[in-house]
Formats: sequence, C-alpha cells, structure tokens
Amino acid sequence: MRHSLAAATGPVLALSALITVLVAAFAWPTAQTGPHDLPVGITGPAPAVEHIRHSLDTLGDSSIDASTYRDRAAAVQAIEDRDIYGAIVVSATGPEILTASAASPAVAQALGAMARELPSASPGAPAPSPGAEPVLTDVVATPDADPHGAVFGLSLIPMAIGGLLTGAALSLLPLGRATRIGAALAVACITGFTVTAVLQPWLGVLTGNYLAAVAVVAAAVAAIALSLIGLFTVLGVPGLGIGAAILIPLGIPLSGAMSAPELLPAGWGTLGALLPPGAAVTALRSTAYFAGAGSAAALITLGCWAAGGLLLAAAPRRMTSARRKTASETQAVAQAA
Repeated sequence: MRHSLAAATGPVLALSALITVLVAAFAWPTAQTGPHDLPVGITGPAPAVEHIRHSLDTLGDSSIDASTYRDRAAAVQAIEDRDIYGAIVVSATGPEILTASAASPAVAQALGAMARELPSASPGAPAPSPGAEPVLTDVVATPDADPHGAVFGLSLIPMAIGGLLTGAALSLLPLGRATRIGAALAVACITGFTVTAVLQPWLGVLTGNYLAAVAVVAAAVAAIALSLIGLFTVLGVPGLGIGAAILIPLGIPLSGAMSAPELLPAGWGTLGALLPPGAAVTALRSTAYFAGAGSAAALITLGCWAAGGLLLAAAPRRMTSARRKTASETQAVAQAA
C-alpha cells in the first residue's frame, strides 16, 4: 500500500503542476490585456490632429501609435489594408471613430469607449452641431453569425490541437518517412476543406474566398503537424513534448485570437505572431475579412514552420541512428550503475 502511494506521488504532483501551468498560461495574457503600440490613424485639420494627439496622451493612451492621414478615404483604405485598426476623423459634425471589428472585436470596443472620452470640438475644425456625439463606423465588420468574434477565436483551439495530434499520431505509427510526411499533408488538405466548410457555408463565421480560407487552414495544420514530425525524427518522443509545450501553453494563448497581438503584454504578442497558432489567426482573419491584405508575413511564418519540419524529418538516417545509439548506451550505463 505504501509503495503504491509513493509511486503515485510523482504523477500526482506532476499532473497538478501541469494543470496549474496551463491555467496560468491561458489566463495571464488575458489578465494583462492592454494596448502596446496599437496602430490608429488620425485625419482632419492640422490643429485638430494635434489636439487629438494631446487628448490621447491625457487619457493615458500613450501606447497608441497614431499616424496621420490626409483624409477619411485614406484612413479607410489603411484600415482595409490592415495597416491600422481604426481611425479618428475630425470634421464639422464632430469626431468620427472608424473601427474594424473583423480585425479585432476587442480593439473595436476599446476604440468605441475611447470615443466617448474625446472632446466633441477641436481647434482648427469647423464647429460641430450642438449636442453632436462621436459617430462610430465599423468599416470592416464581423459577420452577423459571429458578431463578437468568439466562434472565430475558439476555432483556433481545435485546429491547433488537431495539427498537434496529427503530427504525434503519425510519428508514433510504424510508417516510413515519406509515408508519414505524405499522410500529414493529406490530413492538412482534407482538414482545410472540411474545417472551412464548417466555418464558412455552415456557420457563416468566415466570409471571402472559400479556397483561400481552405489554403490557410491547410497550411496551419501542415505547419503544426510537420513540426511535430520533424522534432520526433530528431529527438524522439521528447520532441513531441517540446512541440506540444511550444504550441499549447505558448502558441494558443499568445495567438491574439480573442484580442489582438498589440493587446497582449509587451513583446509577447510579437512572439505569438511567430508561432503557428498566431500566424494562422492573422492569415485567416486577413483572408476571410480583408481579401488577403496583411497576410503575407503570417503565411511566410507558417511556411517556415512547415519547411523546418520537413528539413528535420528529412534528417540523414545516420543522425537519427546516432541519436538512438546514444540513448541506448545511456540507458545501458544507467542500468549497470
């Protein structure tokens, strides 16, 4: 009985620690949400623009990276190109706040709250109508089927875990190297069509070009699965653990799926964008709602992860054989001791 309790102590403590780490990893970024160099545009008469900048500083929004645009049309174009999340337009009728809830419902909500604190009149701008309130205009809105972006954000979790399970399962099955890689690519392609079919024609969460969304989902699953296969090829089973640690406690919480990279703690949003889940979120948002604008860096990131996985999976057999030989020798020495 005592031996059984002693044997169970280690797993109990390890599992408790794992659960605690996962909760902390998912909860901490949300608890620390706040703008960090959030790109926002301002347009209007020069004195009015400076007055708005001063107002933003007074409100404590120094983390907003404000850029000036020549007119409202230029600001709208910048939003559609994903250069900025929103803009403040100063005109005779008072300030107008341009948002893009499709880029981030959380940022759009924050900009709306900020609008209520801005002055209704600015130096150099024509006097607004009496009692004029800031006007909110959603330039690129989320679909009616997912107004808060919750379904879009939550869809990332099974997508990432599915890619991880694909890579792990194919790694552990007795398959040849080429067969393993081919199977991972096949799963990614099929998943691209099926997942997009669920999110776009069925649930109405995604809009835009269907095949482009299929390609992004397939690229995301392939990047994750091939990374796992590559790590397993070089490191064995510990490689799967390393891959899971990168993708789950780091990749998903830092993806910005439920907020935006610029709302995560400073530096962590940048890290998240370099991991497959974060790149997948950016690429899918851009493809589904912005006709692909702003997706290039994210697609390159996914491509790099997939290529890295392929390179590791194609490691010379002598390298993997040497690793296995070293592991066997280490085990033999440990047993002899």
